[in-house]
Amino acid sequence: MLHPDEETNRALLEAHGHFPVESSEKVWDLVPAIFKPAADATMTVQKLLQLAPKMVNLPPTGLGRTPLFPWIVWQLWTARNKLIFDDKLFSERELVSRAIKEARNWKEAQLAIPAQRTRDPTQAKDGPTVAEYSCFVDAAWSAETGSCGMGWFFQKDQDSLRLQGASHRLCVGSALMAEALALRSAVAAAKTLHFTSVSVFSDSQSLISMISSRNASNELKGVLHDIFQLSTAFESIGFFHIPRLSNSVADAIAKAAMPHVVTSPFGE
Repeated sequence: MLHPDEETNRALLEAHGHFPVESSEKVWDLVPAIFKPAADATMTVQKLLQLAPKMVNLPPTGLGRTPLFPWIVWQLWTARNKLIFDDKLFSERELVSRAIKEARNWKEAQLAIPAQRTRDPTQAKDGPTVAEYSCFVDAAWSAETGSCGMGWFFQKDQDSLRLQGASHRLCVGSALMAEALALRSAVAAAKTLHFTSVSVFSDSQSLISMISSRNASNELKGVLHDIFQLSTAFESIGFFHIPRLSNSVADAIAKAAMPHVVTSPFGE
């Protein structure tokens, strides 16, 4: 909550163009996006506005490529005014929800306007490349049976039809191996579908770190080699970590794909 104490009032005058530091950090943490700015007390308004356009919205927002950051900034500013002049408090979660709602309204208004504008070729040239397709992938693994389910889905934008796939494997040695196998299957599917530009999202931070550093464990060397080879088929491809809660759709697909292994009552 935004509290009108001395520390907050001082932060209102010093940080983020008069935003409450602790509250603004919590708001940015709750925003369902990746490549978010680190909105701490050392962040200047100019730096914030340089980094924020690089944000990429995640599926729960329903925004696709519609920018969310202006509405986050606006909600922080209006919350500051309400706090100072009306002594009214808002929770960080409420501010994020209101920002998403305003961004959706803006998106709908733009769709009603005939598109006659040309894109600025210099726009976000220093930010991460926005891929044509987003791929969300996950795996479900059973330590008891060693089996795993793998699930993934592709989406061109937030409003487009999803293309999804699933598979399963037996005798998988670990949860990390299951995640790697699922990601390899998803990249192979993207190649089969002749996609040229893909951003791949996984909630396995260990796996994404290995791919980014190209430093695989012995267990995963073969699978990661396959992933790197498959990646050469694309004009652009990126691998990114997302929170588990933001990957619920792929998680559900993977769990549904888990093989039903029946154990003999007489033992092996």
